[in-house]
Amino acid sequence: MPKAVEAAPAPVRFALLQPSKKRRREAAARSDGDADSLPVPVRGVFASAETLRQEEETQAPPHRARKRIELLEDARAKVQRLKDEGNTLAEAGKFRAAMSRWQEALCAQPDNATLLELLAQAAMAVYEDFQAVQFARKATELAPTWSDGFHTLARCQLNFGELTLALHAMEKTEEMGTDRRDIQELLAKQEQVLHQRDQEAANEVAVDKLQVISCFKHLSLRAKAMDLNVTRDPKPAEPRTEENK
Repeated sequence: MPKAVEAAPAPVRFALLQPSKKRRREAAARSDGDADSLPVPVRGVFASAETLRQEEETQAPPHRARKRIELLEDARAKVQRLKDEGNTLAEAGKFRAAMSRWQEALCAQPDNATLLELLAQAAMAVYEDFQAVQFARKATELAPTWSDGFHTLARCQLNFGELTLALHAMEKTEEMGTDRRDIQELLAKQEQVLHQRDQEAANEVAVDKLQVISCFKHLSLRAKAMDLNVTRDPKPAEPRTEENK
């Protein structure tokens, strides 16, 4: 006889016990309790987050503006420190190191004409006349009424050989009427350099004229010598033929 198929055992299910009324009351009391029932680390996290939120809400625009002012003051202090360090190095004759400090300060304040004027003077000291002119010209562009900037620009242009531009810068300095003694010294040096340049140009012209005259005389003497040879031997020599042999 065929065997009867055994039915699969029904899954075992455990009945979940309902919490007693006492436990439900204790759980409700814990949920309604204050933050003291929480562990200390968790309470500290929530407290710090709440503090940050309150600070963000209470921070008004004037407070943020005050923070920006503090940052600007820090930048000014940094620029002043680097400027003073550069001045100390320049007084010790370390112009390259001084330029490095001033350029670092210039990165924080690109529109600082005083730093550019100091860089121009240091560049002149290390014989970088072209760079000195660039620094000084930028300083005068940022401070068009600053006589010291034009004074330094005139010195830089004079060293670089831009005599006409240097004279124009000195005239601007003279119009501002600051230290006329330095201006007069620069003007005297300018006139001396211009006079020397004119003399050198005149000497070069004179030398060129002498060379032209010398060449002309040499060609004339050579032409006369050729004429004399022609008059002494008017008939050209007949070519030798076989009959003359």
